Amino acid sequence: MKQYVKLGSLFANSLLSMAIAAGMATLEGCGGGGGSSATSGGATDQLQSQAGAPTLAEGTTGGGGASTGGTSGTGTGTGSGSSAPTAGITGGSTTPAPETVASTLGYAAPTGTVISGADGASQWRFSSTKTLAYSAGSVSTDVSGSVLLKFDFGCQTSAIVVRQTDCRNSVSARRLLPASVPVSGKSMLSIDVRNVDASANFAVMLWDSTGQVLRYPLSLRGIENRSPDAVQRVYIQLNKPSSYWAGANDGVVHDNIVAIAVSAQPFINDFATGGMNYPAGTLAFGDIRLHAASSFDYTLQTNAQRVTSAYTSYKGRLAVASDSLEPFYLDKALQAGIFTIRRDLNWEGAERAGVFNFNYNLGFMPGVQTRGMKILWVLDYGHPDHGGTTPQTADDRQAYANFAQAAATAFKNKPVLAYELWNEPDSSIYWTSPDPVAFADMVSRATSGIKTADSTAKVVTGGVVLGPDLSYLYKLAGQTTKLSQVDAIGVHPYRFDSFTYTGPYKRVSNSPEAYAADQAVLSKLLTAAGSTKPMWDTEAGYSSYLFLDSTRYGNGLDPRALNRQGVLTLRRVLTQLAMDAPLITLYSLYDTAYNATDREHNFGLLNADLNEKPSFVALKNLYNSVGQLTFKGYHSDVPPHTHALRWDNSSTSARVFVMWNDDPDFSTTVTLPAGVTAVKSWTGTTITPATATGGAKQITLSEDAGPVFVFVN
Repeated sequence: MKQYVKLGSLFANSLLSMAIAAGMATLEGCGGGGGSSATSGGATDQLQSQAGAPTLAEGTTGGGGASTGGTSGTGTGTGSGSSAPTAGITGGSTTPAPETVASTLGYAAPTGTVISGADGASQWRFSSTKTLAYSAGSVSTDVSGSVLLKFDFGCQTSAIVVRQTDCRNSVSARRLLPASVPVSGKSMLSIDVRNVDASANFAVMLWDSTGQVLRYPLSLRGIENRSPDAVQRVYIQLNKPSSYWAGANDGVVHDNIVAIAVSAQPFINDFATGGMNYPAGTLAFGDIRLHAASSFDYTLQTNAQRVTSAYTSYKGRLAVASDSLEPFYLDKALQAGIFTIRRDLNWEGAERAGVFNFNYNLGFMPGVQTRGMKILWVLDYGHPDHGGTTPQTADDRQAYANFAQAAATAFKNKPVLAYELWNEPDSSIYWTSPDPVAFADMVSRATSGIKTADSTAKVVTGGVVLGPDLSYLYKLAGQTTKLSQVDAIGVHPYRFDSFTYTGPYKRVSNSPEAYAADQAVLSKLLTAAGSTKPMWDTEAGYSSYLFLDSTRYGNGLDPRALNRQGVLTLRRVLTQLAMDAPLITLYSLYDTAYNATDREHNFGLLNADLNEKPSFVALKNLYNSVGQLTFKGYHSDVPPHTHALRWDNSSTSARVFVMWNDDPDFSTTVTLPAGVTAVKSWTGTTITPATATGGAKQITLSEDAGPVFVFVN
């Protein structure tokens, strides 16, 4: 396999949260995965707080289905491939088993001090940084008294389109408070928001008694509230603005809050050209409060209200990039619950003077098959006889199609999950002068060839790097006729860890869980382009160098960086499981060299000596704990920034809960249910719960500590 090292820039801006603080890396091609579209919910005419009511009706019943093996929550997962998806990736479906669901929520929102309630729009004033017609907007109210901030950053477009005109702008609804509100003893602010359009970035701005303005981005949507119709209460830390100016100009709220504003900006507001224009939208908001604490209390109930999953197991849904298919590597992947290997099938190596030979890779198929595993072949990267690095002409693209058909013929009836056509075609590293129309033509030809050779084969387009400019993905998805036979569109949602700009003041979090919000935008964009194809996340991972804050975690070989990589890797997998991703491919299985300051040599689950990194240990612990159990979905009654997934043993009363916190600004105290047999960290270390007044056992979830496993009988 060739090694291709990308030298492209690491974006400081990317999709949705990408547009204001996220970062999608442009990386070499190995890895993969998938995700479902955003959950839809029923529309409502009034803005209501989620506190005190379940977010989704699905939380009233549990999914059934037998799991394989394992007799308790700590059963060891073995390499049985029976649950691995076939070439057609589908969800598990079984008859739901009745369950008595808790009638009360495990979390009650704090009350706080009201700054602005349901007093209508008359107290709010609309403002815009531009006076152009397309920057028009307004402030109004709905029947509940919630404020509606309307905006239009699309140059009066009625649909999502490729940007033709620079419509960058910022609009806001601002209110001068009738009486200043003291902030002494207050540490966080909450606001109820709803944005059906999924078409802008939002922030709250506060003016303190010194005239200082402090800005706090609002992160809408997450694992538990992906619906664009969902009303959610967003919490922000007063001492963590993303930016501030004027007055004291020190990032600290002084004395009193005298005015407040809610603002909206385009997704990609740093680019005058390129990107997309979105039609007009609305942010509904209300019930703004101050709170004294920055922590939440949660009672874990074994029958909590929850959202069920389409999959009863994640066996077969994890994949990893690997340069080798030797038995050692296959067995290591299985230990981590990984049943699919993503690997390059090199065009240049397979074709000589028009003759194809796949014997080398065919030799590994028996070992793959006997382990119940699958291969995700990436058909890449170019051929010296057919345009070099890029198939330049129609004849070159047909030659690639011939290669694809020959591969599908050779590997028919072999353990192949799917064929991925090319890698990151929107990157000039892999496709000279990226051209979505030419690429779609090649995909059309290659897909036709593959389906001719094997009608049951699955095909996914080469994963698109989700950088600040999404116009390539939009244009590619718009080639509906040429993509009619493909089974999915590939995306590569790489993301950095959270950023810190200056001092202690934080940026908007680019957490693994934020992909739930990003996906809402991607789904909307693909629909606007006319595509009905699902997205497969075909490559993503965390390097322990450059993807993390080196001032805090050190270089790529620092134990702190390796632990952080482990936490983020596990959280990414848990997030995608909660979102019913059919495939979650990690980049990559092992490092090819020791180099503390080279990002490409720090993505592996194993180090260059093939020893287990913390990220591998995390996945192995997950598989050993729940790999043989039935996945029941995620709890919907959790506090902000807190997540809880549940697995059941179908033969006993044993259950396993995996819980974590996704924001370092907040913590959650969890009261555990009776019957807890063990509590373990993501590394497998035993945790001793604290004893609260009355004898209840409690643990505290913090972002830096990572996920916690709770075993209950």
